[in-house]
Amino acid sequence: MLGEQVGAFLVPRETPEDALKDSRLSWFERPQGIPALPTAPHDTVAVLDETDREARLMHYERRKLAEAVKPLFSRGISEPHAGTAGPGAAAPPGRQTLGWSGGVDNRVDLSSVNSAVYKRIGLVSGARGCTGTLVGRRLVLTAAHCVITASGTYVPATFEAAFSGTSGPYGKQKVVSASWGGKYISNCTGSAVGSWDRCVPEEWALLVLEDRFPNGHPGWFGRANLTEADTLAKSLYSVGYPGCGSDIVNRPASCKPGHLYGQTAACTKGEFLYPFSGGYNFTVALGCDISAGHSGASMYYDVYAVGILSIERCHTCKAPEAGVTAEAKANPNLYKRIDDFLANLVAAKRVEFP
Repeated sequence: MLGEQVGAFLVPRETPEDALKDSRLSWFERPQGIPALPTAPHDTVAVLDETDREARLMHYERRKLAEAVKPLFSRGISEPHAGTAGPGAAAPPGRQTLGWSGGVDNRVDLSSVNSAVYKRIGLVSGARGCTGTLVGRRLVLTAAHCVITASGTYVPATFEAAFSGTSGPYGKQKVVSASWGGKYISNCTGSAVGSWDRCVPEEWALLVLEDRFPNGHPGWFGRANLTEADTLAKSLYSVGYPGCGSDIVNRPASCKPGHLYGQTAACTKGEFLYPFSGGYNFTVALGCDISAGHSGASMYYDVYAVGILSIERCHTCKAPEAGVTAEAKANPNLYKRIDDFLANLVAAKRVEFP
């Protein structure tokens, strides 16, 4: 067994309707100054099945996990899969400026673009409207706060790939099991909200879908844990499902609920933040425009996921949003990198849930 159970804890449950009474991401407030403090590598995972009352806290020895899944990578465990849907057309060319810098939003409605990449991205409905990416036939990668509320309650979620307007062509799947950073609740909810150096390493969730795909399957992304040099060299993209409520000040112009939005040019990249004690920075700043609802969306190149969108450091990144550095205004959003631990865990889950 790859993981050893080291504890269990009760996670109160909340209905999606009650969870959405919270303003979208209002509790997930923007930091006004971000320290880059050493943090121990994460090695614990919380796992909650739909039939359980308690979450299991699993400890993974990083070396043993890496050794166990190493043979799988040579067999293509991290490669993308085209699914049963035919490939779509590439996205049209677009323009790029920096984030919401100067109040400029470069996102466009991508719902009508027939892209094989976009079909593998979908709407996560749980603690709030979020975005998720298929990284296995039954696995969706997203952010922990998409299924855990600010008070630390769990909200059962659903996933709809290629959602557009009112439905997705591949149907709606229930989430039957969810894993997330084992220290997420202690480091990111309640009084710990805002402790970004301790929180962002745990800000991920891996959802297992019910095995029901009556309309075929769109396929899934591969995964890659890039070095900093490769991160800077690759053209990275991110698209998502922004909320259109009047409380979301940086929603897209003419926002349409349930529509996929994003920039069609690559994101700019800024500083690397939050080093582990070994020097690995697990967060990257980027200039792609996002807003509430994009949370959990993958950062990707080609069809390989390399990170998970987590935080906006400012909204429209112009006055009167004071206290934000010039770097934060230029590259206002942060994503958690997929490190070797998370890449190996996804590989192990792919075997467990083929």
